[in-house]
Parts: sequence; C-alpha cells; structure tokens
Amino acid sequence: MELALLQLDQISLLGQLANFKKVASSLDKEVLMRSVFLFSMGGNDYLIFNLKNPNATIAERRKFQRMVIGNSTNTLQEIYELGGRKFAFKNVAPAGCLPLIKQVYHQFNGSCFKERMIACCGTGQFNGQNCGGGVTGTNDYE
Repeated sequence: MELALLQLDQISLLGQLANFKKVASSLDKEVLMRSVFLFSMGGNDYLIFNLKNPNATIAERRKFQRMVIGNSTNTLQEIYELGGRKFAFKNVAPAGCLPLIKQVYHQFNGSCFKERMIACCGTGQFNGQNCGGGVTGTNDYE
C-alpha cells in the first residue's frame, strides 16, 4: 500500500497532551475530577507500523506494542496528576475493516460493514481516502 494514501497529519499523543494541559490549566480541578476521559488510542500507530513494516518479526511487533502502551500509560498518569479520575477506553478496530484498507487490499472487500459499505466522508472506492473531518479539507459528510 502506498503510504501517500494516508493522511499523516494527525496530532501526536504528546501534542494532544500539550493541548489538553493548556485547556486544563484554566479549569477547576474539581471539574477534571468529575470528567470522563474517553481514549481511542493506538489505531493510527498500529496501522502505520504495519504498513511500514509488513514483515516485522513478532519481537519487533511486541517491542512496538510496549512502546505504544508505555506512551499511553505516561499520558494517563499525567492526566491523573492534573485531576483526571474517570477513564474509558475504546478498542482498536480491526485494520482490515477500515475503508481505506478495503480499497487498497481487495481481499478484505465485503468482510466488514454489513449495513454500510463506505465511510462517511473522503474519496476513493469506500470514501476512506483523505477523510480527515476538516483537517484535510474534507468537511462534507453523508
């Protein structure tokens, strides 16, 4: 798969944490303690890693997993120190079900999205390419 198909302009976890700290500094700690922090992490990391390293060994994959978990743990600890107490986590979706992957790897065609076979925005066969919710200039949704 050509990595050029992917929009690699997502905000890094460290960047997101820095932005959050700016916002959190203006909030009362009690607000942070009552808030629920929903995390969806690792999806982009694992997708890019697997596309760049399709023949990675199990040891290399485990090392990468430990890095993602370590970065996530450090971020959660920092949010906890700021006052966050309630955390929820979204599971990483199966990469083969992503519209962009289905577009490029036709063997996944039809294996996911029982009700809807395309993404909400973007271009390409399944609308999964250049789908950035405004980041990439794509603002229209079905």
